[in-house]
Amino acid sequence: MSLLAEELWAASIPASGQPTAITAWWLLRYMILSSPGQDVVIPRVGGLTEPLHAIYSKRCLRPIERVLAAGGLKIVSFFPEVRVRYVEEQEISLFDPQCLSFFNINTPGDLEKARNLARRG
Repeated sequence: MSLLAEELWAASIPASGQPTAITAWWLLRYMILSSPGQDVVIPRVGGLTEPLHAIYSKRCLRPIERVLAAGGLKIVSFFPEVRVRYVEEQEISLFDPQCLSFFNINTPGDLEKARNLARRG
């Protein structure tokens, strides 16, 4: 088993349409290649982190357990205890100039935007 496979605990890329699924794959690959020596590799777009798109090593388990035991619910609460690599928007734009890998549908306006993107793409 490779060192990377032993270290990797979880990586999550929410489902997306076919054009952005390929983009998300390349971005995830870049993030994995950026992960050696890090406990968390997490995208940051517009100053906001994308924890559902992050890669977490097994070394995060104990810090996460401590945060949960103390009643903490914010996923980034354990970050001060681990090594974090932020993948900044400038890096992300190399693979996904519009940052569509992080697009969510939460409102009727978001749904309309998704429909427009689907018609174009």
